[in-house]
Amino acid sequence: FDAVEGFAAHFPFRVLAEVIGLPADLARDFDRDWGKVVQPVGPSDPQRPRYEGRLRALQTYIKRVTDTKRREPGDDLLSTLVAAHDAGSLTTEETDSIVFQLLVAGQEPVTNQITTALVALLRNPEQLERLRKSLVEEDGDPNLLVRAVEELLRYDSAFELTTWRFFAEDTSFHGETVPAGDSVIVSLSAANRDPRRFPDPDTLDLDRKPNPHLAFGHGIHFCPGAALARIELQTALRTLLTRLPNLRLEAGSGDELPWVHAVLARGVNRLPLSYAPDEAPRCPFGH
Repeated sequence: FDAVEGFAAHFPFRVLAEVIGLPADLARDFDRDWGKVVQPVGPSDPQRPRYEGRLRALQTYIKRVTDTKRREPGDDLLSTLVAAHDAGSLTTEETDSIVFQLLVAGQEPVTNQITTALVALLRNPEQLERLRKSLVEEDGDPNLLVRAVEELLRYDSAFELTTWRFFAEDTSFHGETVPAGDSVIVSLSAANRDPRRFPDPDTLDLDRKPNPHLAFGHGIHFCPGAALARIELQTALRTLLTRLPNLRLEAGSGDELPWVHAVLARGVNRLPLSYAPDEAPRCPFGH
């Protein structure tokens, strides 16, 4: 089965829809392809018309969401945003931007992080088996899953880079002068493998502690959905490892995975896996 299409592409959005108050009919109509609007496409790029089509479709969808919440408000985040707009606290542009961030940033990174976590565990089978045993055995370590998620976030994050950081004034930065208006991009993946902060950084160590990774950013840019993402990742791994015994990559797919081609995101578009029950299911009629 494909772990992306069969699970990772759907689970985070279903959780997100429930958390922010997105009605079921609107949740069904959301097209995951719209998330690609975060991938930069230049004005002369051949893909520009398709990019603009995604953007227009997403803008139309966001208007449907806000109009629906205006007609049928509830005790949820989306209704609160629409009420704040109607009270004059938020502009239309601000409201639409926040809804966009919730829908896109609240889903695709978790989808990608589930895939990078699975790939890392499957390529480190002894760690995968140790984690699985901690979840199914009575004397298993109940805290290993929490530590494992933090290490998987550090080891291979769904975000390799930050968005652009622009300098308000001329700044001396590590011996270089950066003019006002210029920008830098921080490599989160490099920071998370910094040997000055992480001993043996290229090793997947589920017991790593402390683990001050930057997978969720830092400071005013720290991801506001970090707590939800952690719960989703713990739930996803617990479910997959306990329900699908002997989980493994399909033969021949380990080095040929279709990684996402994007500036900021890291994940796979398809993850072919197989599993085999330890014992064949028994028919209740004895066959």
